[in-house]
Amino acid sequence: MTAAAPLKNVAVFGAGGTNIGHHVVKALASNPDEFTVSIIARKSTKSQFQPRVQIHYVDDSLPHDQLVAALHGQDALVSAIGFSAIALEEKLIAAAVEAGVKRFLPSEYGVNNTYPPARALCPVFDAKGAVIDLLREKEETGLTWTAVPNGLWLDW
Repeated sequence: MTAAAPLKNVAVFGAGGTNIGHHVVKALASNPDEFTVSIIARKSTKSQFQPRVQIHYVDDSLPHDQLVAALHGQDALVSAIGFSAIALEEKLIAAAVEAGVKRFLPSEYGVNNTYPPARALCPVFDAKGAVIDLLREKEETGLTWTAVPNGLWLDW
């Protein structure tokens, strides 16, 4: 078995967020020898982004063709969206599959939503678990995924 190619080109959606997205971009961009960072942002964003990152602006409705074009050549897509926008991950996943993205990191930062008893605790957990279910369905396309459950944000 050969080793997988490294995930060099990383796109981030939700990079303007102060809770997660901003920090993800800052960390990735601080390692330019390891990562080439791109941001996918809505044209209406008021966010200011890190220097040295390419920004792909898409219409606010996130048209599929624009997302695919923004994801062309990307190895990974990190979703750093808040729960109120979690339904957008279905669009991001569909575009990632079509663009040939190798890895998707959903906005999973919380509890382990692959665990049914956790999903039953509240609608937020169940909605995020549904994204994991969708990612499992897409594995046959070659898209891999990584969830990062880090526990509840008690100090937030």
